[in-house]
Amino acid sequence: MKKVTSNRPTSFFGFALVALFCSCATQNHSSKSEVHSRGIASQDPEVIERKADRCAEKILEIPDAAGASWSESSKAFVEAAFLNCLSSYVQIPTVNPSGDEELAAQYLKRVFDRLEIESQVLDVNGRTGLVAFVRPEGVSPGQIKPSVILYHHTDVVPVFESQWLRPDLAFSGAIEPHPGQPSGAKYLWGRGSLDMKSVGIMQLLTMAFANRQRGELKKTVAYLASPDEEVGALGAKGLINEIREDGDLRELTQAQVLLNEGGYGVVRNERPVFLIGTEEKGGAWLTLSHDNPKALFSHLDRLMALFDPGTGKGQLQAGCELISMSTPGQQVNVVPAKAILSVTCPPEKGRVDPIQLEKAFRESFATQTGLTIQAIQSAPNVFELSINLASTGHGSLGALSALQVAARGLQNIGVIPPRAPRFQTPAFYRYQRTPATNGLIAGLKEVYPITTRPGFLLRAADSFSWIGGVDQFFLKSTATQAYSERLFRTSCTWTGFEVSPRGANALVDCRLIHPGYVRERPSIHGDYFVSELRSLANDNTLSIELTNRWNYTASPHNGAVFAALSKAISDEAPGAIVAPWLTPTSSDSTWFRAPQTAQSSSRPIPSYGFFPVSAGDLIGTIHGSNERFPVDQAFKSSKIYTSAVMELIRK
Repeated sequence: MKKVTSNRPTSFFGFALVALFCSCATQNHSSKSEVHSRGIASQDPEVIERKADRCAEKILEIPDAAGASWSESSKAFVEAAFLNCLSSYVQIPTVNPSGDEELAAQYLKRVFDRLEIESQVLDVNGRTGLVAFVRPEGVSPGQIKPSVILYHHTDVVPVFESQWLRPDLAFSGAIEPHPGQPSGAKYLWGRGSLDMKSVGIMQLLTMAFANRQRGELKKTVAYLASPDEEVGALGAKGLINEIREDGDLRELTQAQVLLNEGGYGVVRNERPVFLIGTEEKGGAWLTLSHDNPKALFSHLDRLMALFDPGTGKGQLQAGCELISMSTPGQQVNVVPAKAILSVTCPPEKGRVDPIQLEKAFRESFATQTGLTIQAIQSAPNVFELSINLASTGHGSLGALSALQVAARGLQNIGVIPPRAPRFQTPAFYRYQRTPATNGLIAGLKEVYPITTRPGFLLRAADSFSWIGGVDQFFLKSTATQAYSERLFRTSCTWTGFEVSPRGANALVDCRLIHPGYVRERPSIHGDYFVSELRSLANDNTLSIELTNRWNYTASPHNGAVFAALSKAISDEAPGAIVAPWLTPTSSDSTWFRAPQTAQSSSRPIPSYGFFPVSAGDLIGTIHGSNERFPVDQAFKSSKIYTSAVMELIRK
């Protein structure tokens, strides 16, 4: 890893237009007409420098008296600094691929220089990151001492402007109410405002505050801004490999904790609940291919449980055939909101016109709002269809995909056969108890007292959870009621599909729990999962390629770190429930918890997802459309974050 910086503020001039294009774990076929323009071409380096300077100025305006920075009298200053810095950070379009993270690193470098905090821009596996340090007084640069790492990734997933309520908000950093609620709460809009540039700004404010309190520090606090989390984890894998005795980041070899994304706040039964990510699902990104598109549809239907029960209304039974199908800009971890199809319906099978096709598709998802379907006749008996959803969210949370709409409609018009019988529940779909799951259930018992129906059911079902069938029912109903049906089991999301004369291929994003418990074979969770899929499919002509994989990982929720995070939340939100959380998505924490999966000999670092924001349903906009940060959470979340970190580094 190469350090590319000096002690003087670094100019943006001279940096390359585009970083190395990642050809890692996913297929990407971005459509320039759909994906928001990204890269330095639309950015003026001098403008970005001025925005960095303005961010630093706002931070420096926060009152300097010890302990006063987070008082109510300082609220306006902290809020102004947070919103100003986040707005300008969101306006840097670090879309991955290819990331262009050097722009973000230089922005942060400029801010740290103005704050007189040591920082270095890093070359990490051909991408650009940054590290900054605040050390206790008397500790020299490079001196190995216990430390706390504040970690965030600077890249974001692509934006499809047609999915947003207002496309101009996608990278705006604008502070506005929801377009449908002009007099309502205000939000800071833009890709990355939740995932996870807002965390990076909370960490930036924390670094500034820690720098003022160096005389009280017992541990070093380090700020790591990493590239390429969304595609290949090149940043995390490169950084963890340098946190060793002979590495460039040897100063962090005694790191006691890493704080990252994962977890958030919600309200349940009128009580605030804050989730701290102590565990994460493993992952398996797959490409499924078959010469016969219908056979591939059938496999997806049966193996991935992608279709809802039933086949809807208005079946035409016209014997139509699928010519082509695609999802523009498809990426394995981005839920598509658009699907484009070409269908032929031979005359001898009965006349079908575009109006009938639209009607069949609409009736299959009659209750779906924000759905636009267009059909045109491009040639005799050939029809082009475009399916658009107004919004999507993170697939790991169960967001609806345009592909699901398309598949249901294709069933209705006879292009693919009606739903095949399901397999018996495969091992990898069974609901699993983990330490975080048990901790969350304990927290829910406080939220739902025994006098309420949910509380009674929680206690009654949990009392008999030692019975296998009851335990599966209990976990499923708890997950559905509280957060997401996918929370306690392996789940898969269909994120891409292409049909051509050569056959068909599909992208599938699976997040694993069951294979994480194959303890006797800890290094092959993804392989084990794929072997189960192949066995169930029982089709030698089906190709299943495992393009990326990682394991289920966990950190303890019964120690000093979790207690410090909980205390910071409870001090600011008395009466809130704080519970451990099995993150159903994934993050770079997995590589720090289990460095061996990144082919690193570095020491594991306990890692926690800490995002003390009461986000509620907004969390679903991550990797989807209309991503935005609630303005009323700016001060409170920053205060909680800084208080938690200061608790960790003062002892």
